[in-house]
Amino acid sequence: MVMGLGGLSIAWQRAQALTGLSEHAGYAAAWFALAVFVVLLTGYLRKILFNREHFIAEFHHPTQIAFVGAVPISMEVLAVAFVNHHPSLAEVLLLIGMPLQLLVLASMFRRWLLERRSLPNQ
Repeated sequence: MVMGLGGLSIAWQRAQALTGLSEHAGYAAAWFALAVFVVLLTGYLRKILFNREHFIAEFHHPTQIAFVGAVPISMEVLAVAFVNHHPSLAEVLLLIGMPLQLLVLASMFRRWLLERRSLPNQ
């Protein structure tokens, strides 16, 4: 949801530069995307704190780890949405999101390369 709203904001900002549309709609979409991100992140952090076993299971699941990776990717999309309007906010989002994304990717690659998974029908 955040990635889509952030992408809409970025597209609107680019369209404004080409067509002369109001820049306020693109920035409003970015702020709305950030608000949605904060709400969803709060819920996800609650899951990590109070249902740690569910989070760990999600982190170790071969497909559900995509939900874990959605957090840093959303931060990176939001950084692009804010880079022209609030560069310091964009920088903070990138400085947090990029290492988190690297952690998720390293975990996925480690699992793909080191752990042998058998298919259900084998």
